[in-house]
Amino acid sequence: MKYRLACFLTVCAGLYGEGAMAIDSLKINGFMTAGAAAIDSKNNKTQDGLIEDKIGFKADNRLGLQVTAKINPQVDFNGQLFAQAREENYNVHTDWAYITYRPVENLQVRAGLNKLPNFLISDYQWVGYAYPWIRPPQEVYTQNPLESASGVHLIFKQPVGDAQFLIQPYFGRDSDEVVAPQDAIINNSGGGLTTLTAGKVGHIGFESDPVRGLDLSLVADNFTVRAGYQAAKVNLEFDTPSEGDNWRLATLGVTGEWSNVVVYSEYFQRKVDGNANAIWPNQKGYYATLGYRLGKFLPHFTASKLDDNKNPTGATNGTPLKQTSQTLGLRYEAGNSAALKFEVGRAKPEGGTRGLFVNVPDKSTVKTYGVAIDVVF
Repeated sequence: MKYRLACFLTVCAGLYGEGAMAIDSLKINGFMTAGAAAIDSKNNKTQDGLIEDKIGFKADNRLGLQVTAKINPQVDFNGQLFAQAREENYNVHTDWAYITYRPVENLQVRAGLNKLPNFLISDYQWVGYAYPWIRPPQEVYTQNPLESASGVHLIFKQPVGDAQFLIQPYFGRDSDEVVAPQDAIINNSGGGLTTLTAGKVGHIGFESDPVRGLDLSLVADNFTVRAGYQAAKVNLEFDTPSEGDNWRLATLGVTGEWSNVVVYSEYFQRKVDGNANAIWPNQKGYYATLGYRLGKFLPHFTASKLDDNKNPTGATNGTPLKQTSQTLGLRYEAGNSAALKFEVGRAKPEGGTRGLFVNVPDKSTVKTYGVAIDVVF
């Protein structure tokens, strides 16, 4: 990790030195989250394998470094390296890297690796300082692994009174790995993966070729309303491969702050056809967060639900996960550019499913405890 970060910064420094006449400004910013979490379900983990029945430090430890360079009044560069804890180590990857061209005042054309505007906070999903929770509500934010795509992203801005109306169509290709508990893999193995143990976490490679979508949002000083639709052809790499299966995601969200009252709420529906449905069954879900600022403190409460979205039944279809949860949190502003957070939550898997855990819990309600500190620099 240190080697790759050093190389990245060295290249940026060299670029700045050699192209000083062409680059008006170069900035390096970053963020970090350090935290600890645990659940009270014995011999169990959250679905990503990062939160266990003992205090661990993997789920909420991440680091990002962002470099921006203004090439000229119409062109700039933006890149970010991101490191996040995984099951046994940290992986460092390019979260985004794109060139922005502004042919006219209200239009941006971004070419390269772009973050996809799937949800309200997708652009800064890993910047913990930017939102109230330790981690975004999992019933919604774990449901789309298509986070970035290499391609073209357009952003058209139209003033509407004191607000801005944004139209964002995009087109590209994504290739990555998705975390999948082994029971989901076994269900689609065709007998070839029967040696795997249910209750373990695995990874499956996938690609979306192409992925395209449209995001509409109205952004003002104290509120944002957005709606999005995404479609893709997805291919998953397992024994019974999925080839060009249809992926569709529809989302709606709102956030705002009025007189110290903070509100976040989002809803999604996902439909996936073919063999890919074994890992990504049809799901729908929502969350609603209400908070109130008291000086440096922001206590908040979140209610969430994940449910079946009329998923088909069959030997190669997945089992929709069902879960409700309630989380009580507290954010404290620990000086400039730092926030300390505490959370206690309870999740209840429903419909005989394991919910967002690796195994069916040993109790009807599972509690989650977390503490984290977020900084930006």
